[in-house]
Amino acid sequence: MTPTVYTIEMAYAQMRYLREQAHGSRVPRAVAVARREAASERRVAAFRAKKR
Repeated sequence: MTPTVYTIEMAYAQMRYLREQAHGSRVPRAVAVARREAASERRVAAFRAKKR
């Protein structure tokens, strides 16, 4: 079960990274990373809550 969540997270991160590359990331990297981590944590928490 856990590997699935990890894989999904990796896919999301990859997609977002590629999208940022395409747009020539306007957001400073540190801010983007912080935002990404917060979003991924929220998503994982929601996923786990739903699973329970």
